[in-house]
Amino acid sequence: GINAEYGERFQQEQREREEEEERRKVLHQERLERIKMAKSMKEEEQWKLEEEERKKFEEEKESRKAKRHEELEQKRREKEREEQERFQREEEERRRYEEGLAEIKRKRAEEIQKRREEREREEELRFKQEQEEATRMEQERSRRNEERMAEIKKRREEKEKEEEERFRLEQQEREAEELRRREVMQERIQQLKTLKTLKEEEQ
Repeated sequence: GINAEYGERFQQEQREREEEEERRKVLHQERLERIKMAKSMKEEEQWKLEEEERKKFEEEKESRKAKRHEELEQKRREKEREEQERFQREEEERRRYEEGLAEIKRKRAEEIQKRREEREREEELRFKQEQEEATRMEQERSRRNEERMAEIKKRREEKEKEEEERFRLEQQEREAEELRRREVMQERIQQLKTLKTLKEEEQ
């Protein structure tokens, strides 16, 4: 009678606790999934924004570079045209003053060529330096991006570890509580048995 009743009640409580435990596990898992998903979406959105900003910056930089290159090229052409005109005027003078003009003409042509080559060299060097600077900046940006992604990943892993540890500790506490409950139940049953035996002996 009493044993069966306690046993049945104990089993009923046991089932309820197991069901509660199962529900707790499912809820915990769902919470973890939601946290992960929210974080991933946030990080992806942030990365996209940064990528768009970088592209925009690169495009603007390229546009400025091309414009500057074009301006320098235009100046160079204007200078050449001016020099050409000056050269033509001097040619007129040379024709008028035949004597010694051949030597002057040769020197002048050399000077123009030398200046042009100098300008071209300067232009090439400047262009090369700009290219190198752009490459260096791109590499630096890429390195920083990699470091940031690694940091994000590390933080996410640490958070997950903390969650798992907390869940494990809660599990242990629940198991210890369950054990204590069983021991108390066992003691009660034992006391009842003892009491019953004493009563039977008295009768």
